[in-house]
Amino acid sequence: MEVELMQYVDNPGGLVHSLSAPEGSLFWAVGIRHEIQACTEADDVDCEYAGHCLGLLLRSGGWRLLRDAEGAAFRSFIQLCYAPRPHGLGLSRADLDLMLVD
Repeated sequence: MEVELMQYVDNPGGLVHSLSAPEGSLFWAVGIRHEIQACTEADDVDCEYAGHCLGLLLRSGGWRLLRDAEGAAFRSFIQLCYAPRPHGLGLSRADLDLMLVD
């Protein structure tokens, strides 16, 4: 099911619909993951915005609904962050340090 959702988010309007879903839901989690991936791919990464999105994903627990490339649940939020895209966020520890500065 998550693969279908990932494809849905890539369609016009799909991302808007996903991010409009209830916070913490699977649709929302897939949408916010896509938003983080898109934001961190940019040449001029908005670390504050990316950090805000990461915080929402962590606090909502929505990350627990996402699956890795084998279809298994991520064991931790950090594992999701470090896992390669498209299932994970493909971030490094240095990326996280920049984005999660208080």
